[in-house]
Amino acid sequence: MIRPLALVALLAALPAAAQEPEAFSLRDYPARMAEAVAACESEPEGAACRIALRSVLPSTVEALSFLGYESTYAESAPLLREMAAFPKGEIQAAAIYALARLGPAAEDLPVLREALLSDVPGVRRAATGALKLVPDAAAQELAGRAQPMPSGSAFDPDPLPFDPAAMGIATWPAGTRFLHFQRMRNNGAYVFIAAPPVAELLAAFEAQANAKAVGMGEIEARFGADYGELLKPWAERNASLGAVGAVVLTEADAASGSPAIVAFVYEDYALAATGFAIQRLPGEPLPLPDRPAEPPPPAPTGDAAIWYGGGAFVPKEGAASDDIAAWRAVEDAGGEGAAAYLEAFPDGAWRGEAEALLAAPALETDFDVYAETDTIKVTWRGVTPGGYLELRVAPASDGDAGASVARSAPEVASAEGAADLELYPFIEPGVYEVRLVGEGREPVAVAEFRIALAAARLTLERDSFKPGEEIRIAFAAMAGTPGDVISIAPKGADPGDYGRIYQPSGGAAEGSLTLKAPDEPGDYEVRAWFNGERRMRARIAFTVRGPDLPPEIDGAAGPALALAAASAVANEKIAVRFAGFPGDGGDYVYLAPAGAPESAYVVYADTGRESAGLVELKLPPEPGAYEVRAVIGSKVAAAVPLSIAAPPDAAMATLTLEKTSFAPGETIAIAFSGMSGSEVDYVAVAAAGSRYGQYVSYAYTKGETAGRAELKAPGAPGAYEIRAFFNEDESVLRGAVAIVVEAAP
Repeated sequence: MIRPLALVALLAALPAAAQEPEAFSLRDYPARMAEAVAACESEPEGAACRIALRSVLPSTVEALSFLGYESTYAESAPLLREMAAFPKGEIQAAAIYALARLGPAAEDLPVLREALLSDVPGVRRAATGALKLVPDAAAQELAGRAQPMPSGSAFDPDPLPFDPAAMGIATWPAGTRFLHFQRMRNNGAYVFIAAPPVAELLAAFEAQANAKAVGMGEIEARFGADYGELLKPWAERNASLGAVGAVVLTEADAASGSPAIVAFVYEDYALAATGFAIQRLPGEPLPLPDRPAEPPPPAPTGDAAIWYGGGAFVPKEGAASDDIAAWRAVEDAGGEGAAAYLEAFPDGAWRGEAEALLAAPALETDFDVYAETDTIKVTWRGVTPGGYLELRVAPASDGDAGASVARSAPEVASAEGAADLELYPFIEPGVYEVRLVGEGREPVAVAEFRIALAAARLTLERDSFKPGEEIRIAFAAMAGTPGDVISIAPKGADPGDYGRIYQPSGGAAEGSLTLKAPDEPGDYEVRAWFNGERRMRARIAFTVRGPDLPPEIDGAAGPALALAAASAVANEKIAVRFAGFPGDGGDYVYLAPAGAPESAYVVYADTGRESAGLVELKLPPEPGAYEVRAVIGSKVAAAVPLSIAAPPDAAMATLTLEKTSFAPGETIAIAFSGMSGSEVDYVAVAAAGSRYGQYVSYAYTKGETAGRAELKAPGAPGAYEIRAFFNEDESVLRGAVAIVVEAAP
């Protein structure tokens, strides 16, 4: 419903000059507004309502536009934010465009984010343009995801573009909103947000499909390399999307040629909601939203026609309808398409205007929006050679024609041509101009474009890691400067926070590096940063998983222990539940090799003065048979077995010896291969069964992945091992071969 009081307030905010007849013809505006409200209240869909709205909307839109050009942000932003939420698409869009002209700020983000979710495409388009101008990382992230809308700039709401049942969805998720800014086009994907949490929505899709959710690795393996490009947005994920779970709703049918239909579910951080996408594999063109044909409303007549035409495009007398539509498109595009217009209408009503546009000097950029690290390709035409002309780049608000944020100012000496302009690093987002400047410093031609934040790309092998585990991080689209950094911070931490774990990317724009996961379980993000800035360029979420919890111990008559499983992996942490302890201090939980003496232990945890509870043990790197023991007063009161296995994904080196029996002090020649290539990879000789950190002697492999090394056999006879380790890391044994040192004859 129209709110006349808000619009009357808008009139009160206008300067007196804005209410003069020649400017807006608003003298009797309140009365006309009241008539429009009355007509629409009685019959909202009737012709009288449509005519009344057409008589009043253009002047409202023009008044909002006036504020954008003639007022200041401080004066008008509160009113424009209110009007940006007005329940009429044309007014919403006009208010948002006015905000954009005044330079939107971070406080405008909530209303712009909500407008981006509108089902009116014209409002979404306005919100996208305004978001690109907000100097805020969250706004730039939203704007970077916004793609061309299927319905252009119309002001009729988009209907849902497909039948949910036909896409394998029996029950539509609560609170679903169709995100028209799709990340992909013409490949079978629709993108949404919904109210249920991620786990609940995945469970609902699983129930409908009678199939379990799987990770992206399984989807990629199943559908193969042929669909790699179609799956790329979900496999690599946008910086503002969380881990993706996938459910195959409908299997492909080769006989009928119908595709498989897959639901992808994830956390949409930018919109603080659950996101999901429905995709067909193989991809196929998507139908646009189906708009039922409507008869055009009756044209305004009499005084209403004057209102409707005020300040709008006025066709030339006698011009054909297709000629009018073609030239209207040229005007709406700011003069773009004049050559195409002349080709289609060589004797059109606007032939003279089109020829004048083409004859004037003109600049054009290859894109409308660039990242600040991009190179801008500029073409020119219609330039009259002679004198000195050069290309400069400056903020649109900078009136100094000599200013430039480009590294060079190419000279223009031909009637037409092209040049590449490289910007200085990390200029601020906003509206900029390429200017063709002459000796008088007056621009001969101007092309406007926008600078958005450059976004890097991050990829993880999976989205769950153990405490302290190495995380391999692939990065791309970095700035390529020595100050580029990849870091780990808690999820939800300040957007300018690096976190305590970080590493330079080595000045490479693309590559990979390894960071260790935090020791504390929880939700974290890998973040990308350019050149030491505190402006996040990408992020990808992951979870550090703590140890599984053991079952409860019921009715323990004496000391008792419980584990979650009878086996675990070396270097992990496990939780141990204890019960029935005296609770008077001096009690412990030990981990010891199976069969070791009571006093022997590898690691331990003090239970304090608790009679029952949980403790954590950090498992040793050496696999084998162990026991978790309850030690009360230096005596083992209970024990449970635990088998420790080597890490399953450890890269293994190969060690080869000419023989396995040696005399004390004899030289041992070791042929090795499969080493990591680190300068501090090494091989060592150690007593059989000893800890990895214990050795008799060692030798570095000098950065070679394959080669030879020599060690001296120990002086004492006995059983020994030759062991290989990567990067001085004794937590993972990379290879071993047994030897014997025999007693001297």
